[in-house]
Amino acid sequence: MKNFKLHSRASALLVSFFLMSILVLVGMAVSVLVLHDLRASRTMVSGTQALYAAEGMTELGLQSLKDNLPGYEEAGLTDFLFLNSAVATLVVHAREYDVPCDEQGDDWRALVQNESIQIPLFAQTAADGTTVKISNFYVEFYVADSEGNATFAPSNDVLRWKILGLVNDTGTTQAVSEYIPLDSGSSTGASVFGTDPELVDASAPTGYKYGKFYNNAGGFGSILEPYYSIETFLQDHSYSYLVLTNVVTREYENTIYFRFHSQDEMGVCEYVKLASTGKGPNEDTQQELTTLVKEGENLPVFDFVLYHTGEYTAP
Repeated sequence: MKNFKLHSRASALLVSFFLMSILVLVGMAVSVLVLHDLRASRTMVSGTQALYAAEGMTELGLQSLKDNLPGYEEAGLTDFLFLNSAVATLVVHAREYDVPCDEQGDDWRALVQNESIQIPLFAQTAADGTTVKISNFYVEFYVADSEGNATFAPSNDVLRWKILGLVNDTGTTQAVSEYIPLDSGSSTGASVFGTDPELVDASAPTGYKYGKFYNNAGGFGSILEPYYSIETFLQDHSYSYLVLTNVVTREYENTIYFRFHSQDEMGVCEYVKLASTGKGPNEDTQQELTTLVKEGENLPVFDFVLYHTGEYTAP
């Protein structure tokens, strides 16, 4: 009887099979990681392009504010296509019937001692420079502390209002202004002045509807008619501005809180809101930017400083 010794000659094949399986799995895992990295890199690049597109639209909005009059809301800046195939949109919000405008602070605008604010009484409505007058308006105001609490109202003058405007068709600058106290007889709880006859009480002080008239030389109006109606002044002048100044002199409860209301035409917000949206070339990413620019101030895009750190030598 013969004994046969069986030798396992398939072991090399099995080892090769297992090694090949491991290499295939490692290759698949590496390929998945590479694909994920490529997608992440593409998304990051696309997101950066979308951000730059949104910033570019904001710059276009700032340029529009520089080139146009208060209240102008640039139109047509939608689906703006850039050279890198990114797409962006800009929405300009500059006008509302009430100031402060929505999402731009509290319901009442605080005016600290000696602070002034300038409110346009006109607004540009078209790209060709067409404007409308804001003639029918009223301003509510009261005096309180920095927290808005009022316990003892002052009896002397607290607010100085002034309206500047150009005489129609001549370009001559004229102004009407007045110092006014709080209206103790107001039925609304806050004093109200302006041109709206239904909201400005008939018993209110004279300065609530009329002001002393100044010509460009600084003199008063005629002796027989020293006061100028706000409504008449706005009718006779263009590109007018209302300037409010806090003139409270006491050390406590010296903050004025006010709200501006326009009746017929929308007023101009203190801050213009630029809302830009940028999308990447494949529209797989989106970036949104919101910028508030104060009306009448220098724009951030043009705010720069030149300096030199070397030793100065006189010429």
